[in-house]
Amino acid sequence: MRINVSHLTRRLTRQLLNVCDQDTRHAQRELHWMLSHVAATSKSSKTTESLTFHDAQRLTDMVKDRVEHHKPLQYILGSQPFCDLDIVTRPPTLIPRWETEEWVYRLLEHLKQHHGKRRILDLCTGSGCIALALARHLPQGTADIHAVDFSPSALSLARLNAELLTPQLANAVNIEKMDVLNANDFKLGGASFDLIVSNPPYVTHAEYAELTPDVKEWEDRAALVADNEGMAFHLHIANVIGKNNVLSNTHNWPRLVMEIGGTHQVSEITKALHANGLSRVEVWKDLAGKDRAIAAG
Repeated sequence: MRINVSHLTRRLTRQLLNVCDQDTRHAQRELHWMLSHVAATSKSSKTTESLTFHDAQRLTDMVKDRVEHHKPLQYILGSQPFCDLDIVTRPPTLIPRWETEEWVYRLLEHLKQHHGKRRILDLCTGSGCIALALARHLPQGTADIHAVDFSPSALSLARLNAELLTPQLANAVNIEKMDVLNANDFKLGGASFDLIVSNPPYVTHAEYAELTPDVKEWEDRAALVADNEGMAFHLHIANVIGKNNVLSNTHNWPRLVMEIGGTHQVSEITKALHANGLSRVEVWKDLAGKDRAIAAG
């Protein structure tokens, strides 16, 4: 028995309006991605024009998860595109965001201006998306990349992504456990790094209280929220770099890039970077015009 998709999609689109800000086009896009996923993973439904009863039920259950349980679309689909890679997504590990993808592409443009091999460290790697994007896009054999996290679920997912994406990577990524906020030194193997990147927790406690259920009920709070007005990780990273010569003396810029939560954090983080020997500091905005990352060297 096959189900005509037309009537089903109209009904499911109406249901999705509740989690798509009553925006019909938004709801239609989400349903299209779910429908395409069902068709692509089905043993029987090779087209989105009609579905078997079983696949129609799969689609209906996806929409139910989205609407009733506020499950993020990326967790429903099981992946998220990021810098030409398909990153596997699983709760509660943080879902890669387009804002992060923007500054990673900008960083890559800077890195491609300089030749030679680099030792790179990704702090708070989560799904591994930043480290893997650098491994994918930097010329083959020019990067020795290390990625660290403290969460067992994040480490497991990052390692899975590294394994699945190995054929697409031009450089290897080593994934290791580290409690960044409580580490007194970031050197792995005793050597300094030419570049440190990080998308650390930066949401304030007050901001977290206002987040939507699809974030609060699914993504790891520890990967989102930080003390000291969301700057605890940034300030700690700056201090460790200053005290332990974690960064090499290369003249390439930037040597450190960290994602931030907005303009309210820029002044304090900049002061900490200056105090720890990073004299050149820039703020990178995202496409929405919001202060999104701090680059320093």
